[in-house]
Amino acid sequence: MLALIQFLGRQSRATLLSWGIALIGAISAISYVAGPGLALPLLYVLPLATVSWFAGRAAGMGVGAAAAALWTAIDGVHGGTTDITVWNALIRLTVLLTLAYFVAGLNTALKYTRTDYLTGIANAPAFHDEAHAELQRARRYGSPFTVVYLDVDDIHAVNQRFGHSVGDAMIRSLAVTLRRSLRASDIVARLGADDFAILLPETGPDAAQGMLRKLEIVLREAAQKAQWAASLSIGGITFTKAPETVEGALNRAEDLMTAAKKADRKALSVRWQQDGGSAPAEGLTA
Repeated sequence: MLALIQFLGRQSRATLLSWGIALIGAISAISYVAGPGLALPLLYVLPLATVSWFAGRAAGMGVGAAAAALWTAIDGVHGGTTDITVWNALIRLTVLLTLAYFVAGLNTALKYTRTDYLTGIANAPAFHDEAHAELQRARRYGSPFTVVYLDVDDIHAVNQRFGHSVGDAMIRSLAVTLRRSLRASDIVARLGADDFAILLPETGPDAAQGMLRKLEIVLREAAQKAQWAASLSIGGITFTKAPETVEGALNRAEDLMTAAKKADRKALSVRWQQDGGSAPAEGLTA
């Protein structure tokens, strides 16, 4: 189910709308053939809710309007009287549009509770939920994953010297850079004022080192271009065996970040390690 949700979440609004209309058409065709004895049009709720949740209010209401129109057309073919058909059409349209409106609204409300207000990326509770799900999946299937902890050094000094607007702009720019540099399946979250976490699902040691090297290059270029006034410290750890808790995984990545900060006081310091002590903490050079 989680894989299906992630798959749907990666689709464009146009794609989801097309699928929703196609499902509405398929349900209508089956309902027409089956006759009035089966209440198959009630199945319209499934594609309607799905499109409303993943594609938004406008797309959902478009699917709802299409469903109401096809439902009314089927009733007319099956011999409903004109007055009843018109009345039913109005009720169905109202109900379906209202459902689409509230499903989309509920998704928006939930996103706000799981989204960092400044950057628009995931917040700490959202990251913990995603990481816990990945931990459970890793424990079940034995798949590796990687956790990265990133700290913006001396952001408070930046705020004091240049003002909070400059510090906030840097945090937002960093969040955008991280999100654009990673895969759609990766989770990027802001844990606190200057702390970020990244979850790389199904990412083993070799892939993790490659992605961290890529990230190091991208962040160096972004820092130079935007003239960020603070340095960055990054710690990453790859788990080939699922840890006990999400907090434990984050703590290990944070420890490596702290080691990177202490070892190299430069624009960008990175330390990575494989779990179990099978690989020493090491810096990554671009």
